[in-house]
Amino acid sequence: WGKFMRTATLLGVFTAVTLATGAIAQPMPVGVYLYEPNPGISLSIRDVRLSRDGMTVAGNGASRGYLWTLATGRVDLDASLGRVFGLATDGSGTLHVQSPAGQPQRAVVSRSSGLQDLGAVSGIGTVEKLHASSNASTVYASRRTDPQQFGIIRKPFRWTQATGWQDITPTPFVGSDWVETIDVTDDGGTWLGLNSGFTGTAGYFTAQGTTVTMLTAPNGFSAARVVALDATGT
Repeated sequence: WGKFMRTATLLGVFTAVTLATGAIAQPMPVGVYLYEPNPGISLSIRDVRLSRDGMTVAGNGASRGYLWTLATGRVDLDASLGRVFGLATDGSGTLHVQSPAGQPQRAVVSRSSGLQDLGAVSGIGTVEKLHASSNASTVYASRRTDPQQFGIIRKPFRWTQATGWQDITPTPFVGSDWVETIDVTDDGGTWLGLNSGFTGTAGYFTAQGTTVTMLTAPNGFSAARVVALDATGT
């Protein structure tokens, strides 16, 4: 994907995505794809998420989230959903956060079939990130507590239908004050995280169950952003 370019008529430009043989019935032209703005909205896009196959894009415009596919182009999401926080790895659903008055924040998955309420992520704090496996069967969240009460503390949580939300701070980082989720594999079993706290071993890691593997960035790279499809690296 290329960098987004702003012009009078474009929201962004993407470089072509290489497709696996047989992925579509008709050949896709190689070139660039354009985000055409809807009337009356700001020419700005941010928080862009991409499905694993590169065929679905989600992001946020001036006042609401949107989805883009080659088949449909850009489609604005219902404004009541608020901003897009994440996208299932297969592009099947967008992730959102709802903040009922006086209640903990709740995570919601929006699919073409309707909404799925995942419940309150935690009794305290603000949800900053959401990541979901294929079909959003497993969802990960990063929650930040109120700095006025607790200092800036970030914790990772995981949701499944069977367990609900659970604090999944890995054992090596118990006592650390900043662990956040970065990405998740398609099957939801492995997640990429970052520990930036003042205690524990700082740095990027992958976690599968109780097994944590610290990562060393190659020369010239300073950050990890995605998990490989086979969950062996970044």
